[in-house]
Amino acid sequence: MDEEMVSGPDLGAGFLYQLTRNRTGPQSTFTFHAQEGGQDASGPPIGTPEPFGWARSSVMCPFGGRKCWHRTFETPDREVGGVRAAYNRTRFVMEALLAQAYRNAPVPWAVALEEWLSRVVPVLEQDNAPWCLTHSTGSAVMAASTTVSGLSMRTTPAGVRAVASAIPEYLVEPAATTEWDGRLRFASRAFIGTLRDGVRVEWASPRDPTGSASPQIEGTIEWKGRSLPVGSVE
Repeated sequence: MDEEMVSGPDLGAGFLYQLTRNRTGPQSTFTFHAQEGGQDASGPPIGTPEPFGWARSSVMCPFGGRKCWHRTFETPDREVGGVRAAYNRTRFVMEALLAQAYRNAPVPWAVALEEWLSRVVPVLEQDNAPWCLTHSTGSAVMAASTTVSGLSMRTTPAGVRAVASAIPEYLVEPAATTEWDGRLRFASRAFIGTLRDGVRVEWASPRDPTGSASPQIEGTIEWKGRSLPVGSVE
């Protein structure tokens, strides 16, 4: 079946957005489109969404034209409601994300980490799903860095789903197979905070959502009286 529109056109941070779906049996490929907007979208935007994993379409996009940026996810079609919710939060928080990436707006990562520890870790522990900060994130937290752009974690495929279910209101990317840095991963992302002030948080596992791969933990760091696991360099 040809690609179909699920939502849009919608506005946010100088872009025109569309959400599309291509059904492939029980699975569907969902795509977030962000077209650089003009005056009607209060554009142009202050920057591209490339720092957040988006890629510019290599061909003329039938929905967004020549200047259309994409994020694509493969997930069961029954998850369309969650995909739509993540799409909507994405366009609502894009202005804050762009301000952090291009105008050095503050990133309150410590607040987001506190919420992760209070809301997410108990769910992971209940499901016996190991997790860890990535090596670079752990180093930044240990140094109390003021230049952290976001938080990055690793867990199992089941853990990816558990985290997404623990903070559904913050998701900007569904728990799905998607591309990160040229590799397919089973992953999800959130913007923890308000629409204007928050932190981009990401977590991932190997691609196969039915696999049993666990993150490789190399040690722990101490942060506010808690021992936080840290993973090895990928």
